[in-house]
Amino acid sequence: MDIDVKITCVSTYYNGSTGDQLLVMTENVQVEAGREITVDAELAGKDYLNRIATDSTVAVFCTARVLQTGQCYFKKESYQVDRPDIQLVVPDSVSANEQFSVDFSYTNQLDIDLTECRLRIDGPGLQPLHPTKLFKSTISAGETINQTLTFKARSVGVKELVSLLHTRQLQNLTGSAIITVT
Repeated sequence: MDIDVKITCVSTYYNGSTGDQLLVMTENVQVEAGREITVDAELAGKDYLNRIATDSTVAVFCTARVLQTGQCYFKKESYQVDRPDIQLVVPDSVSANEQFSVDFSYTNQLDIDLTECRLRIDGPGLQPLHPTKLFKSTISAGETINQTLTFKARSVGVKELVSLLHTRQLQNLTGSAIITVT
């Protein structure tokens, strides 16, 4: 049987409204009666990174029509865009008023450069001794960046240190680590 297949990928916002059309693929496939096939569509990161909002998802619509019978099929799936985590390494515990190091690490797994990079690392009762500024504004494709920052523990308790990295292409890249201050 001859089947016309159309796959469309569209960015969608949290409220359900649609954004940019990211991909349209049409294909005619041959399928024997009673059999199933899979039709693949690929949407690479470079094709959507600058075209979706931070809080958006990608909706995939698939329509198929059997030319001989007119029978139709429709399916919709939504996908959240995965964002890689930031790695933070901290000591398990430190004493109040003690300085300690935080090792920050991030690998750009994309095949494009990340530009206009801005980093923030913060935690309650944990004071940075120097500005928590990323030492470079561009992270090249495939590059791993490592940076060590110094903090001072100001108050006793279990603390969470949270990192947030924004780039022009990706926002809200996060990481966190727990440290106990005694």
